[in-house]
Amino acid sequence: MKHLFLIGAFLVSAVAVKAQTLAEVINADGTLLVDVRSADEFAKGSVDGAINIPLEQVEKQIAKFKDAKAVVLFCRTGNRSGKAEALLKKKGIKAVNGKTVEMVKHLQKVNILSKVQYHTDKRSTWFVKDGKNIRQVAVALGEGAMLTKHNTKIPATLIMLKGSVRFVIEGEEVILNEFDTYQIPANIDHEVIGLTKENLFIVTKGE
Repeated sequence: MKHLFLIGAFLVSAVAVKAQTLAEVINADGTLLVDVRSADEFAKGSVDGAINIPLEQVEKQIAKFKDAKAVVLFCRTGNRSGKAEALLKKKGIKAVNGKTVEMVKHLQKVNILSKVQYHTDKRSTWFVKDGKNIRQVAVALGEGAMLTKHNTKIPATLIMLKGSVRFVIEGEEVILNEFDTYQIPANIDHEVIGLTKENLFIVTKGE
């Protein structure tokens, strides 16, 4: 469907992490955080507690993944971590594509679940990051709660962390489930409706 991109790595990993959100997996004891960027990129800064296994080294260092309770992969854009997740899957190792360094950092630093509430008649929001070049806001909806029709002046990315929502745009209805990602176009009205008791997603605007 138009504008919809389902991230395969998230969908596969949903079976492994069950009802856990990405934030819970990242912060859980025993989770292996793996930065699959180059050594030079890693040296400039990464996620606390992460190890560096560049994408081209993942298969050679497969033993490092086998004993981890959970594996979260990330890179600059989510592309290399997606490829690493697919490679690990072929080896029988399930992992979560945490996408970007910044996303994993934010989910590691804050317990989003403690910052929001799930109302049936209104949304609950919490700003993960509100900077000059990027804004990230967590939005929680209870069952039947609605993020009423609105639009964004610049393209945005919606990532589902928990539950399911109905995303309505240009007459189309798309069901987004846990770990799905949706690219929201600029200047087009849309609305979001919560489908389960607890629905949580992050919207990112900017670089």
